[in-house]
Amino acid sequence: MFIPATFGIALLMTILSTCCWGSFANTFKVTKNYRFELYYWDYGAGIFLISLILAFTMGSTNGGLAVALAEGAGLLQAARFGCAVAALSVTRPGTAPSMPFREEVDALLLKNK
Repeated sequence: MFIPATFGIALLMTILSTCCWGSFANTFKVTKNYRFELYYWDYGAGIFLISLILAFTMGSTNGGLAVALAEGAGLLQAARFGCAVAALSVTRPGTAPSMPFREEVDALLLKNK
């Protein structure tokens, strides 16, 4: 579960969830006799698709991003740290074994300053 720290992030998550959720009322107006059960399929498909997209695009950055935010870094610095973690992680096989050590991440950040 993700608890937003700022109002801006909470608003962004609300809008994103609403986009994934779909709108039964609007769908019902466009298509005649649209069954109510399909509304839940719309919501489920939207959540699944956004989860899939985020898993393949930002999945590796979340751990590093969370660490940097917990250490008090700003959002931009935390995103940079998360991307460095992801860059090192995707060069190795496996899930847990692919996670880089802190020294490796710091060295990569210093090298690409």
